[in-house]
Amino acid sequence: MSKIRRLVPSTMVLLMAVSLAFPLPAVAQTAEEESDLAYEVLAEGTSEPLALEVTPDGRIIWGERDGTINVLTPSGLLVVAGELRPAGNLCSTCEPEPDYLSKPPNRLGVGGHEEGGLHGLLLHRDFAKNNRIFMYRSVAGTRKEVAPDLYWGEFHLSTFVLDPQTNLLDPASEKVILKVPAEWDHCCHYGGDLDYLPDGTITLAVGDDVDAASSGGYGPRDKSAPWLNAELTAANPADLRGKILRFNEDGSVPDGSVAGVRANPFIGMEGYNPYIKDSKKNVYVGKRARKPGDGWIKFNPYVYAMGFKQPWRVAVHPTSGTLYVSEVGPDAGADDPKRGPRGFEEIDRVPFGGGTHYGWPRCIGPNWAYTDVNWKNLKTHGKLDCSRKAPIARRIGSKKPTVKGMTGATMYYAAGLCDGTENKSTTYDCDKWPIVGSGGKTSEPVAFYPANTDGPLRLPKRYNDRLLVLEWSRHFMLSVGSDPKTGKLNLKNKNMWLVTPPPYSANPGTSNPQGTASFQRGRFLSPVDGEVGPDGAFYFLEYGAFYYAPGHGRVARIKCAGCMPADASMNYGLEDEAAPVRGGVVPAAGARPLSLAALIAAIGFVAIGVSRRRRLVV
Repeated sequence: MSKIRRLVPSTMVLLMAVSLAFPLPAVAQTAEEESDLAYEVLAEGTSEPLALEVTPDGRIIWGERDGTINVLTPSGLLVVAGELRPAGNLCSTCEPEPDYLSKPPNRLGVGGHEEGGLHGLLLHRDFAKNNRIFMYRSVAGTRKEVAPDLYWGEFHLSTFVLDPQTNLLDPASEKVILKVPAEWDHCCHYGGDLDYLPDGTITLAVGDDVDAASSGGYGPRDKSAPWLNAELTAANPADLRGKILRFNEDGSVPDGSVAGVRANPFIGMEGYNPYIKDSKKNVYVGKRARKPGDGWIKFNPYVYAMGFKQPWRVAVHPTSGTLYVSEVGPDAGADDPKRGPRGFEEIDRVPFGGGTHYGWPRCIGPNWAYTDVNWKNLKTHGKLDCSRKAPIARRIGSKKPTVKGMTGATMYYAAGLCDGTENKSTTYDCDKWPIVGSGGKTSEPVAFYPANTDGPLRLPKRYNDRLLVLEWSRHFMLSVGSDPKTGKLNLKNKNMWLVTPPPYSANPGTSNPQGTASFQRGRFLSPVDGEVGPDGAFYFLEYGAFYYAPGHGRVARIKCAGCMPADASMNYGLEDEAAPVRGGVVPAAGARPLSLAALIAAIGFVAIGVSRRRRLVV
């Protein structure tokens, strides 16, 4: 079923000049207050939006986790393009699949999605000609028993055609590109972000598919059940999970046969993992074990980089091909001398060409090691090997490793504040980047802002070549400098700032609670994905104030303040920007009065001048 509707005045926005009046989930730190930027909400009421793309002609396409695909045209037409209902997971039988047509799925557990669903979108690079979109989703009817009491389903990466006239998705146009296994009945960490490399190949980030609960958040290596042991996925050369995968547009493996496209780094190689019983009966290894029992396992040829927990978002530097990957960290809230470091969020750097191992589940941060624990009897056996000498890979037939050493995180930060209880046996830079503050941790590098864009809504030039990082848990957006040629990040605190446009756009007719929550937090509502549009604005999704809650998501953008599209009628249904009123707000034309919640939230918000100034974030 597909639906078409025109945005009505209740989706028009207010423009407010903002100075934060509520405490923020961050430590005291200076941040830019940028009055030459504007923040606008383009659509509200979307349920669990996870992935966004902007077409060359300015259409915004986003996917909700329940498989709904939405299109917002520049003229303000909102179309439900299709409903690709994904499989359920975390249930005792998962059969039959939930009846999505007669009733909505249960989003809170058994019979619903849990963390399954639609996780990734990517426009084909020839989208203007072929109208194809890559989509990564869990697929109904794929669950099967692969070993006694072990059930796997599948995520499929497919392409679909979006009709350029009706903006409706053609389900019959599906072409399956790649299938990725998922342990269906217990947990989580599925990844799903997609991006192109400069050579035209595609990367897919896949999570480790492991429940870390039994390991207390210190590196899941519990052998009592395969879904508790990330050695079988993230650290397993033969498995697709816990990896960055790389492939051609048709799903084939880059093997060096095409000029200008180098082969995947681990083709013809085997990796070392002494913690896996690599017998031919182990479905995680399959028939790829050359000499079972020696710890060397043949690589799956799709593997580009490995050793990830939940690689949630990626950003490709357009010139160098360097890939920055967010690694959602584990939940351990404090160091444990018998287990290892607390949980850390990571942003990892994958060089163009790949071939790196990021240590999960044995290492975290800049290669801090976990303890080798027998989780059945809790006996410990020393620190795991996270050194530069750790064997990673060798050519099949060789006896010496040709790839050695785990690769540490480029940037990392812990949940909570550094309180002096850090592990004294390690050089512990717990508060190396104080600008990120404290709280939960979900980093999301999503885009490098292009210096060559000349769109009418482009951001100021100080954003050129900078990496934009969203933070889902802490509700902010971070700007990080980079070298325009190499993509190397400038990680000095003085070269970072929180993106804080003072004009705040809100829907005056909504009674949804996200408006109040936004003002209280002084930040975006769990920003989850974003992209620079052809007009130079940065478009992004806000997941909403509550996990799993339907109808609280937003589609928003940040652009230059006071600027308009070349054609004012192509502005996603928004009215022209009203002149700022000092000490108050100006409703958009046709807007209803502010709801009580919005009025209460607006108290204390004042207009600011056009000059940029510093303010204190607390």
